[in-house]
Amino acid sequence: MSVARLAPKGYTSTTRPRVFLKSVLQSGVGRTVVQLKRANLQFCETSGNGRHVRKFVEENLMDFAQKHPSVALYVIPQTDMMPSIRVEYLNGRVENRSLRGLDHEQITEMMETYANRSGLELLDIKKPIHTDCPSIQGQWHPFLNKKNYDMNKELDFKVKKYDAWQSIGKAWTKCYRKSELSKLEKKVELTPEERSSMPLGKYGPTLRPKY
Repeated sequence: MSVARLAPKGYTSTTRPRVFLKSVLQSGVGRTVVQLKRANLQFCETSGNGRHVRKFVEENLMDFAQKHPSVALYVIPQTDMMPSIRVEYLNGRVENRSLRGLDHEQITEMMETYANRSGLELLDIKKPIHTDCPSIQGQWHPFLNKKNYDMNKELDFKVKKYDAWQSIGKAWTKCYRKSELSKLEKKVELTPEERSSMPLGKYGPTLRPKY
């Protein structure tokens, strides 16, 4: 006795397939490659159902072909044929759609939609951001490189004030040339009155008072 499977493997009748956000061959990172390869327009030459498709072919088809020169367009007029379109993408996916009840402006908009699509099946997106090479380090946090940090220690949120004119006891001598090491020893010391009157230093420009 054979049992018919009502849903694809891995899904139930109440679940829907979901995928990650992706692009075809990294299209859009560099030069964008139109994924639409071929479009076949089928319509009747005499019936009223195909009048909008005939108007699209006469007025808008040449503009669409000049805008998308890489797309192969085929116009197939047949007697007693319902208007329809068949598009093929570079990944081999094929879509068929009826054009019945659409005017030539809606057909033009639909053709632009087909030309701008990637050719992938329309499915729900799991996340708006996705990377093919995730980081092995995990998510960054302030204590990532502090291996010996005590997480239970209370954080100190007190604001520490420093005097900008206060000389540094241990200067970083590696940043100075040998000929400039004497400048650290002969550093200019200012009195509190000079600091208030010359905020930019003894050799800096004089600031004009603001009223």
